[in-house]
Amino acid sequence: MTLEGTVKIGEVFEVKSGELTSHTKLQELLGDGRFIAPPPTLKDIPIWEDRDEPLLFCFFRHNGMYQFEADVVDMLRRDGLRLCEFLVVSDIRKRQRREFFRLPVVLDMMVSEIMPGEEGVRKTRKTPGKTVDLSEKSVKFSSFTKYPVGTKLIIDIQMTEMKTMTLKAKVYKAIDPLMSTDPYDLVLLFEELTKYQQTYISRFVIRKQIEARRIKGRRKND
Repeated sequence: MTLEGTVKIGEVFEVKSGELTSHTKLQELLGDGRFIAPPPTLKDIPIWEDRDEPLLFCFFRHNGMYQFEADVVDMLRRDGLRLCEFLVVSDIRKRQRREFFRLPVVLDMMVSEIMPGEEGVRKTRKTPGKTVDLSEKSVKFSSFTKYPVGTKLIIDIQMTEMKTMTLKAKVYKAIDPLMSTDPYDLVLLFEELTKYQQTYISRFVIRKQIEARRIKGRRKND
């Protein structure tokens, strides 16, 4: 599978460099795996700043997500616009389906960092957040407090009006907002889940899926 036979001018790519994610749009195909696109940036700074690894490009089709890696080989300026020449350095591959379904859901959260202390483990003060999506293994949430990748946390998720789950988790990804007034997006991987906790979250996700399908079905029949 080649880039020239797969994408067209105007294709929007999601671009990742380490923990940073941005977007760009294909401007020109040059052949031999080379193409022109604006530099993917955050706050007007290229996301590959201070990194030597290839960028990961993603694009979407009806049957899933496709990925490839590309290097920046030249910086250009046309009609006052900044552009980059990229070179594809990997195969184009289809990404496998996720192992666990991610449920889009907004729930209240409280988050505190686990810190070593003289009497064992202690926690920092709690800060609020809102879930974005939830699965059996992870949660994505928005917060005005940023925690570095690898930080260990204690989180309290308000699953229902009467049920709060307290879980251990570690920061897997921290995404800066495009606007300084917006919250950060953080992805946490759960750690040391008990069988009860994993079962409860799994059933919660399945129940919410069923409810969403029922609502969708009723709307179609109205």
